[in-house]
Amino acid sequence: MKTISSGKVIGARRVMGGYSAIVKVQETDVWAEDEYGGTIAEGEAGVGDAEVIQKAVDYVHSKGGGEVRIREGEYSISSTVSLKERVFLRGAGGHSKSTILKLAADLDKFISIAGTTSDKLSYWGLGGIYIDGNNRAYSGDALYFENVNEPNIIEDIVIYNHRGTCMHFKNACWNLQHIRNVAFRLSGDSSTIGEGHSDKPAILLESDDGTNIPKDIVFTQVYAESGYGVFFSSYSTTKRQGGDIVFIGGKIEKFPRRDFVNAEIPAFKIGYLCNTRVIGMYIIQPAGDGFYVYQAPLKFIGGYILDWGDNSYAFNIEKAYIGTEIICNTIKDVSGVSGAHVRIGSTSGQESVEKTTLIINAWTNKNIVNETSYLPKMELSKGIGEIRNSGTATIASGTTSVTVSHGLVKAPSKVLVTPRGNIGSVWVSNVTDTQFTINCSSAPTEDVQVDWYAEV
Repeated sequence: MKTISSGKVIGARRVMGGYSAIVKVQETDVWAEDEYGGTIAEGEAGVGDAEVIQKAVDYVHSKGGGEVRIREGEYSISSTVSLKERVFLRGAGGHSKSTILKLAADLDKFISIAGTTSDKLSYWGLGGIYIDGNNRAYSGDALYFENVNEPNIIEDIVIYNHRGTCMHFKNACWNLQHIRNVAFRLSGDSSTIGEGHSDKPAILLESDDGTNIPKDIVFTQVYAESGYGVFFSSYSTTKRQGGDIVFIGGKIEKFPRRDFVNAEIPAFKIGYLCNTRVIGMYIIQPAGDGFYVYQAPLKFIGGYILDWGDNSYAFNIEKAYIGTEIICNTIKDVSGVSGAHVRIGSTSGQESVEKTTLIINAWTNKNIVNETSYLPKMELSKGIGEIRNSGTATIASGTTSVTVSHGLVKAPSKVLVTPRGNIGSVWVSNVTDTQFTINCSSAPTEDVQVDWYAEV
């Protein structure tokens, strides 16, 4: 039990708190208690915060594991916090900005979760934390994972204003199936950020020797906004071994196109990595390529890419690899960038290219640049766009119809209309590949808006 100078008692005895240790900060004090209210460690707020959190982690680990809870508040982190096996570090909320860990020193690692190749760290968890990189000129990895597997969960994490790599997975990181609801956000105008962000990926997966590689990792609902979102996968050797890296849902958006020194960084850079699957993800305005792929089988399914960088590509396949599939995606070039939709590079071999499947829904006719003499298996349609769309049309005063350009891949099979005013009976006619007409039986005396929905 902790008493501060005001005489107020904080953290009364609590036997059934649902945690093994709890860290609190108030006024000038930071301290950690066990589940019965006994003091584990204490220090000066803003100075000893990281040390107190570390002592709470070590204490729970020494007792066989459990949860270290970090209460609401802001904690200054001036030394690396190392998570231990069978310890769950849980804040009061990341997206709610309830528990804030703020970088107060130049660190190679902010929070480290690391085992060894022969003794992987297992059964641990991390969640409910808002990490503020404090826009420091130098910063390393916000979250560093090495030789770990089977976490309970990694969720509700926000990494904000951080110049280094946000999540770094190195060597044998296996069976991480529950990484979800993670966001990387960058504040302020890019001119105030500096060049420290130019080559730092949000997520880095790598291996020292190409043997003990990260694998069987599933990211669900990962969001990267305003300058992050460079998902980077690379290995130092050409060895490729099995295991899935899967991204489900989420969004990468709002890249600064020319504000960084390296302005052509792609949204995904994938090299020597087996079985990368990206399913249902939105990629909006990357600075360079949407995907840069070198000798890796990529599957991008049911996704959306909008406006990649000038002189870049939605998909830049430098060296195709057997098993690459780009299926049923929407690719829109709205701003008229000079890059084509797909490039297959000259380093691609015959077998690899011929066993590459491209089934692409593209918005313009700038579809593919094939620098090889071989052809992939393609179902590549020019001018293809959406399969469903909606909007609002206006029937002008004194008229009984309006023509709508629906922007769909072909004539819709279903069109639903809902007027916002009294215009009598409403029906649709003259449905074509490009437009349809909304009609009404009674001409309005003033303009009336009509909401519409159409699908193929």
